[in-house]
Amino acid sequence: MYDVKEVNKLDNKKWLQEFLESDLYDSVKDDYMCVVSSRREVELLKAALHDTVYENPRKCCQLYRILDCVPYYYIKFLLEKSPASIADIGCGINEFKNLLPNIIGIDSDKNSNYDIFDQFDEDYAKGHRENFDAVITVNTIHFSEIDTITQRILWIAGLVKPGGRGFISFNLETWLMYTKKQKIHHLFGEVPQFEDIVTFINNQIVNTGLKFLVVDWPILYYHQESDVRDNNNGNIRLVFENA
Repeated sequence: MYDVKEVNKLDNKKWLQEFLESDLYDSVKDDYMCVVSSRREVELLKAALHDTVYENPRKCCQLYRILDCVPYYYIKFLLEKSPASIADIGCGINEFKNLLPNIIGIDSDKNSNYDIFDQFDEDYAKGHRENFDAVITVNTIHFSEIDTITQRILWIAGLVKPGGRGFISFNLETWLMYTKKQKIHHLFGEVPQFEDIVTFINNQIVNTGLKFLVVDWPILYYHQESDVRDNNNGNIRLVFENA
């Protein structure tokens, strides 16, 4: 049995109420039609608005002025340190810019709403060490083989100044999709077991040696018959603080 020790796990209902009463939301509430706090709500709204189920959830939220408050639960830990600069690695539509004007969106997709056009890789990580007070990366680092998790988390952590914080999310399934079949068989056998994969990823996270303020694994507590993939916010979410 896997032994994942979660820390400060998100309580969706409690956080929604807290967010709706926050100064952050009060400053932008006129810009949105509604606030959601779960992937299920996003998917139901997409269907109700006759949007295709294959449409990017972030773009759907942007089009219909829907505010997904989930990532701001993790971002609030970053804001506690009053960062002057926040890098959003793989910013996509740069959605956090609406609420956090000191964000710098970085992306290598020409169709994204970037502030800086650049590719996040090892060279970028080495060339931008301790450049930012905080960093966010949502569903960006997982386009790689599963045994690079420790390395890629440390690339992100290296961008943050001492005392700064970072929010990282990713999807377990995407790591597997980008891992060669032979390596999966080597690591987990011919028929991989969920428990073995979870244990492996947990060990990769622990091996970073980072101080984690949040360790949140939504994939562990979805109903067994549900779709556990979260295209918005990842199904493993971490907040760290640099020593």
